[in-house]
Amino acid sequence: MANTPREEFFADAAIDWELSSLYSALAVAKREFAPHKKPELTEKEKQHLCGLLCGYSPGEIAEKLHKSARGLDADLCNTIYRYVEQLTRKPANSLKNWRDIPGWLEGAGYKKNLSKSVKDERALMQSGLSLDIANPISQDIEILVQKVRSHFDKTIQNECETLCTFNLLYSPMQGNLSQIYVQTKLNESQQFSKEEFSQERRLWEEVVRRNPKLMVLGKPGVGKTTLLQYIAVHCDEVDFQSKLIPIFISLRTLAKRASNL
Repeated sequence: MANTPREEFFADAAIDWELSSLYSALAVAKREFAPHKKPELTEKEKQHLCGLLCGYSPGEIAEKLHKSARGLDADLCNTIYRYVEQLTRKPANSLKNWRDIPGWLEGAGYKKNLSKSVKDERALMQSGLSLDIANPISQDIEILVQKVRSHFDKTIQNECETLCTFNLLYSPMQGNLSQIYVQTKLNESQQFSKEEFSQERRLWEEVVRRNPKLMVLGKPGVGKTTLLQYIAVHCDEVDFQSKLIPIFISLRTLAKRASNL
């Protein structure tokens, strides 16, 4: 299988980092660490470095390059990790986590200082959207919002549409949320005090429309997460809250990812 050019997978590295200066500095560090090796960074070493700078783990880089994850990790330990330690004057073998690479190199001054507008523009371009660079003010915001909603509709469907339920034998079953969800009514309050909740129960859709900022409270198992999933799916499937972009983030997933940092 032919190798895919580094620029196709890790193009963002050139946007965020001073690659030319970084390559030169790492080449010097390489000669100090391993004078018997080729004096300049090899294309493979540059490729691996750019992957790390883009935030890809060694396993993800290996998958994209169709390489062995174990082999690539060993390669990094013998090359890039050691060169970065040498460049940043860290103790030998002190780099234990690939996530330290961007932080150490940013601290050494090799990351570009991008303005917020450039970062926002780049984020939209990464999402497959296009802006009128010559006249960005003329962009129709509503059209742009619809493009973003359309771009992320599969993500919403994948994360929120499938609901795990249980039958009478307590065996897990997969269900389609849009087909089995029962409309929920909520007690509404502008305060956190229980005494402030209205006695009248309103459909969730009315409550969401009336309150741009909303916190859903309830006992465990009453359906808070399911309601939020359904709201995200409802935004995606029908013309609900069409001027907003639905984003669903599970606290369980967020906590799990944070524990791995």
